[in-house]
Amino acid sequence: MRNPLLLLTLVIGCALIVPALFMDGMFMDGVLYACVSKNYALGLGTFWEPYFSATSAGAFHEQPPLLFFLQGLFFKVLGYEFYTERVYSLCTAVVGIYLLHKFWRLVYPNHSIGFLPLFIYLTIPVTFWAHINGVAECTMVLFVLAAAHVQLKALQQSSLNAGLLLLSGAFLALAGLTKGVQGLFLLAGPALYWFTHRSISIKRATWSSLIVLCIPLLSVVFFYLYEPAHSSFEAYFKSRFTKTFAGVTATSGSHFAHLKELWLYVIPAVIMSAIAVMVCGFQTISAHFRQHRKMALFMLLVGLSGILPLMVTREQRGFYQLTALPFIALFFAIIIAPLAEKLQQKTLRSHKLQIGIRSFALLVLVGSLVVTVWKWGQPKRDADKLHDLAIVSATIQEERILILDDTAIFDWPLICYMQRIHGIAVNYNQQETGRYFMSQSEIQNPEWNLVPLPLQTYRLYIRR
Repeated sequence: MRNPLLLLTLVIGCALIVPALFMDGMFMDGVLYACVSKNYALGLGTFWEPYFSATSAGAFHEQPPLLFFLQGLFFKVLGYEFYTERVYSLCTAVVGIYLLHKFWRLVYPNHSIGFLPLFIYLTIPVTFWAHINGVAECTMVLFVLAAAHVQLKALQQSSLNAGLLLLSGAFLALAGLTKGVQGLFLLAGPALYWFTHRSISIKRATWSSLIVLCIPLLSVVFFYLYEPAHSSFEAYFKSRFTKTFAGVTATSGSHFAHLKELWLYVIPAVIMSAIAVMVCGFQTISAHFRQHRKMALFMLLVGLSGILPLMVTREQRGFYQLTALPFIALFFAIIIAPLAEKLQQKTLRSHKLQIGIRSFALLVLVGSLVVTVWKWGQPKRDADKLHDLAIVSATIQEERILILDDTAIFDWPLICYMQRIHGIAVNYNQQETGRYFMSQSEIQNPEWNLVPLPLQTYRLYIRR
């Protein structure tokens, strides 16, 4: 790779994601999606009727089905070991980096500093956390970036390009099919481009918006008319939207938690902007921003259009912003560009500096690969659950239904690990079918005998 700074950026991204990714244990959403995807690969459920387990959420409609189909293909090819969903997540990270790097070429004239938006984006904590934990946004952001690329390319042309705009709408439809309406925020792209640039007429912006809307709108019509899709989305809206807007899934007491999260995410970029002012001078940065303000504001508004609508409910998790963060990173990259250009020029003039950067990048890469091999398969979270379930699964052998006590009804990480790793479904009633009962506390019930096992957190009982 000829650009040592780009090499270093990619290696830093690798170091932030890969070692932790290939350790055992994941955020519950990632394990849940892996369960459904694995089941799809096994022939359990269909595209429009995803399947979780035999006893709990047999038909899974918490998210639209495209993610499960795509990840299910990886299970079909790679098998059902713990690394399959991790390879999938790593692939989404690689493709996302590629798309963002390509998009920079449309955003800013100096292509040689394409490492800058990548560095800003990859070092936002929620970015590498999301890829380590396999959340749905890691897939959705790919379609959003692809849609942004072809849409901006169409808007920058001298005349209306219906083909590219239709393609942008198709990518947005796929984003919506991955995780719902929050993937459609780039429908506002033509209007925001007209507002910030005024290089196209309002008539062209209107037509562009309508053309982008065509494929998502036709998709909605198809989903309505095609019974399996209709039933799937009806179940999705009832399951997801009813709970979300009723506050059942609220994670914050405020509608403005996303703004606080966003501020925390951009603090490093703000610091880099301050360094750019100190190194390059306020006049230089100010003049540079005035020259590129239209594109910078366009990126900022596109990013905010993907974040602000999320504030309508109090279900606010930081990783929901992932699909909008590339545009926030591009906004700051435009501001910081003079500093990056100065650093790039200094690097190109110094052969010793190039060797130093490449050597350091190689050291980081080797170190992260060593750590990956060393930590491979070791738990990074939920070690007690993973430990106990491995012993329990080996003990109950062919029994694939395990009864849990009432305290574990909402322990979804435990339930998901059971299904993903061991193929065990759960019941919550001791009167239900099942020979084995697992509890965190000791029970006094003559119907059950304690099975002596070296468990850390749970106790396993067998029916007399």
